[in-house]
Amino acid sequence: MPINVVYNRPHFDKQLEEAGGRLVVIEFTAQWCNASATSLKKVSDLAANNPDVAFIKIDAEKNRDVSDLYNVNALPTFIFLKAGVQVDRMDYSLPSELEQKVNKYK
Repeated sequence: MPINVVYNRPHFDKQLEEAGGRLVVIEFTAQWCNASATSLKKVSDLAANNPDVAFIKIDAEKNRDVSDLYNVNALPTFIFLKAGVQVDRMDYSLPSELEQKVNKYK
């Protein structure tokens, strides 16, 4: 599945609703964040290889209301939701751990 880029809170809420009970991986990033740029390939590969998982990408600075909802203070931050409930998070980019968490919760 593709990575869904979210531009505002209503769009974010719609993506969560459409995900239903599936695992949702939210990546909070910013244009200047080098760590996000380096994790892009891994996230893209995970999205392509896990069609049953919804991947959402959000610019944390342009969407402060969503960032504040999850207390995002570092970039990149990955939030893992299952049926709308947060089950885990990563406040850094470690591709191998990201893959482990996707496999654990899907």
